[in-house]
Amino acid sequence: MYVLGTVFECIDSNPLSPLFFSYICPKRARQLQLKMELSQLDREIEELVARAKTEIEEYNTACKKYINAFTLAFDDGDIHKQPRHPFLPSTQKL
Repeated sequence: MYVLGTVFECIDSNPLSPLFFSYICPKRARQLQLKMELSQLDREIEELVARAKTEIEEYNTACKKYINAFTLAFDDGDIHKQPRHPFLPSTQKL
């Protein structure tokens, strides 16, 4: 009985406390908790998507530069001046 008395005293002192929702409205408290967790996950997903998008754009830019340099070296007929792909090993190592 002492524990319940302590809980209800806390609820009486602050009716908007988390204890109020957890003891009086357990479903609502769980919904609020899940909503906050989902909001946090949404923010984390947005950050990861933005980071991945930036990495993909950087990769595409590097590949475009490589392709342009490769075609220029190939057009000039100087095979030895062909650039190394920024993300692949050199042909000498293969």
